[in-house]
Amino acid sequence: MPKVQLSAGFSNIKGIQGGSIWSENGGGLYFRKRTKFNRKSSKAWNRTKSTMTYLSAQWRTLTQAQKDAWAAATINYPTTDAFGNPRTPSAYELFIRLNFRFVDAGLPFNTLPPAPAPILNLGAVSAGINAVGLFEATWTNPLGATDGVLITASKPQSKGLGYRPGATKSMVSAVGVGLTSAVFDQQWLDAYGVKISSTRVWVGFKACSITSGDCGNVLTAFFDIP
Repeated sequence: MPKVQLSAGFSNIKGIQGGSIWSENGGGLYFRKRTKFNRKSSKAWNRTKSTMTYLSAQWRTLTQAQKDAWAAATINYPTTDAFGNPRTPSAYELFIRLNFRFVDAGLPFNTLPPAPAPILNLGAVSAGINAVGLFEATWTNPLGATDGVLITASKPQSKGLGYRPGATKSMVSAVGVGLTSAVFDQQWLDAYGVKISSTRVWVGFKACSITSGDCGNVLTAFFDIP
């Protein structure tokens, strides 16, 4: 069922209605035919589904006092709806959102909501091939005890193409006091298979708080494979 934003009549609509999908682009509102796909199946998708299923089960094990604590904390973590309007998440949504990265990284989940923590300004970022021939991402400001950096990278592509978030894969989650770089050579080879000469690799950097799980905006850099 589509989401409708009301005004005198209605000012926006997004979602599925019958065989159509309502959405919006630079030209305004539009709808298109709904295309049905077969069930998704990939290592990343199955891992995400497994993590979500696990956390959903863990939510049910919390005491009422713990759930109340998550409900009270929602005001500290505002988000937006499908139309970009500010809203407050539910206690369950916040529990899933803040714990997802911990569980996905093999860490225990939080039974109580962490206090919001500032997200590190990474400073200038860069990526390239280091002195021993490995792919490496670097940033200026060293990590503190509550900081982490998520590194993503693209497959080898044309030098004329820019950074495309949907065309990148996760490489490494860097944590460690004083850290200003992370090697992701083996992770890149596992994801994409082979280094192709005269191509470009785009790298994304996302600073995160490892106490709250919140992250900042993606910074980007690129390097060329000779």
